[in-house]
Amino acid sequence: MSTSRTRLSFEDALNAGIQFHQAGRLQDAENVYRQLLAVQPRHPEVLHLMGVSAHQKGDHASAAKLIRAALEIQPAHPAAHNSLGAVLLAVGQAGEALEALQRAVDLSPDYAEAWTNRGIALGELRRSDEALASYDEALHLGYDSPLLHFNRARLLQLLERLDEALGAYGRTLAQLPGYREAWHNLGALQEKLGRLAEAQASYERAVQLEPEAPYTRGHLLFVRLRRGDWKGLEALGSAILRAVDAGRAAAEPFPLLAIDSTPRQQLLCATAYAADKFPAGTALPPIPAPAEAPERLRLAYFSADFHDHATAHLIAEVFERHDRSRFELIAFSFGPRSDDPWRRRLVAAFDHFEEVGDLTDREIALRARALGVHVAVDLKGYTQDCRTGIFAHRAAPVQVNYLGYPGTLGVPWMDYLIADPVVVPAADREHYAERIVALPDCYQPNDSTKLIAGEVPSRSRLGLPEEGFVFCCFNNNYKITPDVFALWMRLLARVPGSVLWLLAAPPEAMEALRREAVGLGIAAERLVFAERAPLAEHLARHAQADLFLDTFHYNAHTTASDALWAGLPVLTRLGHAFPGRVAASLLTAAGLPELIAADAVEYESLAVALAGDPARLAGLRQRLAAQKGRCALFDCGRYTRKLEAAFEAMWSRHMAGEAPAHLDIA
Repeated sequence: MSTSRTRLSFEDALNAGIQFHQAGRLQDAENVYRQLLAVQPRHPEVLHLMGVSAHQKGDHASAAKLIRAALEIQPAHPAAHNSLGAVLLAVGQAGEALEALQRAVDLSPDYAEAWTNRGIALGELRRSDEALASYDEALHLGYDSPLLHFNRARLLQLLERLDEALGAYGRTLAQLPGYREAWHNLGALQEKLGRLAEAQASYERAVQLEPEAPYTRGHLLFVRLRRGDWKGLEALGSAILRAVDAGRAAAEPFPLLAIDSTPRQQLLCATAYAADKFPAGTALPPIPAPAEAPERLRLAYFSADFHDHATAHLIAEVFERHDRSRFELIAFSFGPRSDDPWRRRLVAAFDHFEEVGDLTDREIALRARALGVHVAVDLKGYTQDCRTGIFAHRAAPVQVNYLGYPGTLGVPWMDYLIADPVVVPAADREHYAERIVALPDCYQPNDSTKLIAGEVPSRSRLGLPEEGFVFCCFNNNYKITPDVFALWMRLLARVPGSVLWLLAAPPEAMEALRREAVGLGIAAERLVFAERAPLAEHLARHAQADLFLDTFHYNAHTTASDALWAGLPVLTRLGHAFPGRVAASLLTAAGLPELIAADAVEYESLAVALAGDPARLAGLRQRLAAQKGRCALFDCGRYTRKLEAAFEAMWSRHMAGEAPAHLDIA
């Protein structure tokens, strides 16, 4: 066989392998590539294509090895640099990916796909403006790919350029209407914009395309709760819980808190979510143990909520009361750079206030290590704007889940969860991935300096009747489920002239609740909605209510503390899991355990009894007022001392070389 014929035979075989590859027949393509490598083991393009195939099959380690081998032979190979960048992105190595992708566009400035991947890498590194410029360069080059439009939409969403993001998702779906993930993301964007009906339709489209797709059903459940769209809600919730029981990622953890789920199911959900979002092997090298105990424990709080926010309203005084002779306080803020009075108060409460919103999770973890943080406290958990990945990298020797999220994160690298004996009974500890640190009174802090406005608006100004009993619930409306609402309507039927005072919700949700009330025999005007107001004014208007009715599965948390601080009795039912047991913890610490019902029957009976006994209600108000200055719930000094004892106990175990363990703080 002549040399030219051998070369032609090799090229024909390579073309056949490429055709197999393009048709998605990866195994056939690999068989051809292996035969070719047996003839020419250092052929760069065959090595590159073998690497691409391995990447497509999920074998990223082999892919990187093969593509790097190709680049050693042919360094000026733009496509191989682009492929290496894609592999490195898949394993979370955005920095190294960017180097490869930069090399690809340096070698081939009109390589639009590489510009697109470069944008993805820059986005992962939170270099958002540069990422957008990279995407725009791909557009300028005429690259009209659904992937480009999709990733550009995600970035525009992150940059809060929401209308532009809508357009980019529209272009994605115009080209690829069956792109389930784009429908899901579009739904999330529409939800953020308050376009809840559109969001629901987008989520439903995503579920139609892929019924078992991760997380979409959880988003659909939550947006339907926000809209008050309860038709078929029980069936949807049951399907999600069955999937969770089977270990599938049917929902992100937060939506599960709003329905009747068990601690075990919440653990399963969190574990599946964490395994997907935070794969093993991302942690930085172990942090060396200190040679001796530090003079002061460096305590770092991480949050996006260091501003006028419910979490700040609870914990601000704790920061101010920390003993600076024993603790050095550091804030890691990755939320908005606001300048409201709460932000100024919080900044003043810390020794160091670190603005880290522009850094990656890994960079924030490295910053915490550089500052020598001993105990890292996550105030977000799985809530909006969380940065849980910081802790996956191991930001500090001891890491703590606290306050922001009422449940387990389901991960091995979060050492402790701060709770109390009511929200997490000893028998339930097995359903938490963290070790439980039980504070003696209540896990929730409260600010004893919160001001209540001096003027109490009249009932008529608030839209309430001048006479008649006022039941109220100022919880977010997604916590209102059909079972509790039906019970509330029975209360209105049993207490003539009474009304239910709720916090304003999306217009369609308020209309849905009115319709539901009418369907249950209650006039729509007996539901009154309160517009949101500044905290001091909101606290003052509690005086016009007679009894706060709690929701069942996800209780009032900050909202219940606000009511008790304002002197309004709160009636709750003891739930199955942490989010449904918080109000019981608050009432126990406030010295009002008789307002904790064991079940829905007792809850309804007690509500009717209280509504018919003004003297008993007045006595409860008097007790609240008398105990306000001395009960455990509002004794922030006592609370801070117990919290500090908890942090010191965690650190003592670490210094002794002992693994985290359940701790009961006396």
